[in-house]
Amino acid sequence: MWKQFSVFVVALLATIGITTPAWAGPVVIVGALLGAAVGAGAVAAGVIAGSIFAAAAIGAVVGAAAGALLGDGLLGGFDTPTFDGNDLTSAQNENQGILVDKQGTLEHIPVVYGKRMVAGTRVFVTTNGEDNKYLYLAVVLCEGEIEAIDEVFFDDVLSSDKMYKGRHEIQKFTGTDNQSASSLLTEAPGWTNQHRLQGLAYLAVRLEWKKIESNEDARQNPFTGIPRIKCIVRGKKVADAQSAGGTTYANETVRYSTNPADQLLDYLRNPRYGKGLENSRINFASFSTSSQKFNQTVTYHLSGHTGPMMTSNAVIDTKRKLMDNVKIFLNNMRCGMPYVQGQFKLKLLDTGNGSDAQNTTVTSVFDITPNELTDGIQIEGTSTRTQYNQVLLTHPNPGSNWEMSEVTYPIPDSQEDVDYLAEDNGRRLQKTISMQHITEPALAGDLAHIILKRSRGKKIITFKTTAECHEVEVGDIVTITYAPLGFSSAKYRIQSMKVEPDYTISFQAVEHEPTEYVFRENNFVAVAPKIYYATDNSVVTNNYLADQAAENGPYVPTAYVNPSVNNNGVIDTAKATPSGLTATGISADFSTEYFEFSWTPPTDFYQYSSIAVYLRADYRGETDFASIQGFNDVTKTSFEMGLGTGPRTYTVRLFYKTWQGQYSNPLEVTVTTVKKYGSQADYVSGVNVFNGTVVNI
Repeated sequence: MWKQFSVFVVALLATIGITTPAWAGPVVIVGALLGAAVGAGAVAAGVIAGSIFAAAAIGAVVGAAAGALLGDGLLGGFDTPTFDGNDLTSAQNENQGILVDKQGTLEHIPVVYGKRMVAGTRVFVTTNGEDNKYLYLAVVLCEGEIEAIDEVFFDDVLSSDKMYKGRHEIQKFTGTDNQSASSLLTEAPGWTNQHRLQGLAYLAVRLEWKKIESNEDARQNPFTGIPRIKCIVRGKKVADAQSAGGTTYANETVRYSTNPADQLLDYLRNPRYGKGLENSRINFASFSTSSQKFNQTVTYHLSGHTGPMMTSNAVIDTKRKLMDNVKIFLNNMRCGMPYVQGQFKLKLLDTGNGSDAQNTTVTSVFDITPNELTDGIQIEGTSTRTQYNQVLLTHPNPGSNWEMSEVTYPIPDSQEDVDYLAEDNGRRLQKTISMQHITEPALAGDLAHIILKRSRGKKIITFKTTAECHEVEVGDIVTITYAPLGFSSAKYRIQSMKVEPDYTISFQAVEHEPTEYVFRENNFVAVAPKIYYATDNSVVTNNYLADQAAENGPYVPTAYVNPSVNNNGVIDTAKATPSGLTATGISADFSTEYFEFSWTPPTDFYQYSSIAVYLRADYRGETDFASIQGFNDVTKTSFEMGLGTGPRTYTVRLFYKTWQGQYSNPLEVTVTTVKKYGSQADYVSGVNVFNGTVVNI
């Protein structure tokens, strides 16, 4: 029974409907948890303090953030991306705040764009049923309407794991403005059909406590307290920037998107949690162009894995000032947003081509010659304060359970790194920055490359022109011809401009090299992520990688590149490839057989960064592999794993991986489990090994 979870309701719930923006719904009850199971079958006595909170308080703080800036409060500070970011500690703390569940109604409701793992805020907790065996929870996740709530985790374990079988019910609400009340929560006292949490994505959860009468009951009890609940959320539905603007915000056709132009446009226009800008204040054509460029396909890795040039998977902190959130957006998408002729205009920091972010043919908006210059050109260079020879960029990584990972450019001790250090007299000039909206390591590495390249050896010039240049804007690329400095159609990007009282225009511009913005795969070092996987031994999968396979094609490499080379630069396959994968049965219980998988590592194991293990459940007719394990210790030669009893057939695939996404040739072993009651000797499994040795278990 849920004695340790009992909630004493101290007042009735109100049945208030939604009347204000970002309203969290009706009044709800939140109970504080005290007590835990002590020993087998024992329950500590606990007193739960019940508290009543108006859900309006949850939403009010969101509205306050949206309304904090009035009039032209957005003006200024958006002209060019600054690439300022949190230090590593602050970034980690912020990311932890996203992944830690909360309780109460004074918490800010985040806005989720793209796909992220988030923890929710418990706004309703109570019990019901015989001996209070049911615990009911309402967990608010984010603003709606979102695309979907995918996997749910209890204490970092998938809710579908067999340990929770028959012990929970979950209803998912995506936050439509007309969503109905939870039929699950209306079983609980105090939650009625009027409690709809309209406009908010949330979970309705019922957990079941079963009476503990033995040590075995206690061992199998999955709950020792209110579980920490996290979800994979596919976030806010937004308009397509390539077609938006023909109608009001409320009437736009919306869909799920990871395109940062779509997301920023939504944030600027939304009246509930955003700025609520009218259409007349936005240059939709510029957002459309940037959106098209972001959608261009580039190659992420030498393995052939491709994807959009830029994606955004963001959790927007609504307790921040709106201006700060806009700046964070712009830094992550490497854009400026100057205010031009009464409209905000989005400008991507890229090669400078008008329509193709990977084309180095620059579209110059003006050819400046001495005819337009009123004075000479003043020139300056960069200093060591703004010049870097190494960039460390941290970002949330779904491959490491959505914790912060780090990419480094250039690769330490590479020829680029050696050359940069030599140019800077051996002095390490390091830039550390965090990007909270970037979740793909290849995109993080590309941005680190751009930040470093922009900092090195670029001339910065100032000059004045006649009014003929009045149509030049911040972020534009111009060509300049000026013989005294040897400029002949030299390419410069405008960083700032000012119209003087005499109608001349003062400009500051920075030298532009278009090739530095072409996407480069395999140009960085990423800290090897931990593999995120479920704990159900019968079927263990990495849901993120499975999603990537569905969205971008097979994530498991179909072509393997052995990176080991001899002194002549020729691949030495014998040294680069592991061998002899075998499986040996070691133990079994009622539902699981446990195996030791062992192999011989490659001779040149040191060139690899990690070992990847994939599983295919052949007995279910699966044709694709899913990630189940990852090891950063490349000297490892074995691991143990449990597989569900059968008869069931599985295929295990193992390969080594480099920092740059190269893979060794794979090893495979097929294992068939056969369940028989009795002693361990009664468990019989046949093993058919590919690229290894046949072993009878």
